[in-house]
Amino acid sequence: MIGVGLIGGSVAAALRRAGKVRRVIGVGRGRANIARALELGVIDDAVEDIAAAVKGADAVLIAVPVQQNQRVLGGGCRQRHPVR
Repeated sequence: MIGVGLIGGSVAAALRRAGKVRRVIGVGRGRANIARALELGVIDDAVEDIAAAVKGADAVLIAVPVQQNQRVLGGGCRQRHPVR
């Protein structure tokens, strides 16, 4: 989960409640959002490196402000999961 704020955190929590995910790795710029997501059990672990977060992932959800998409896509997602 790249972006664990309101939208990313809500989607991760819903997927967890529905039993659709086994493990959620979170990436976020704000330490407060990461800490809160961990505290609430929305994510299982947090990493700072996008490429490390998506390695071995079955799915990647990008939940960041539109202005951050280029930074995120250039930061590792494209290396592991080409945009199709």
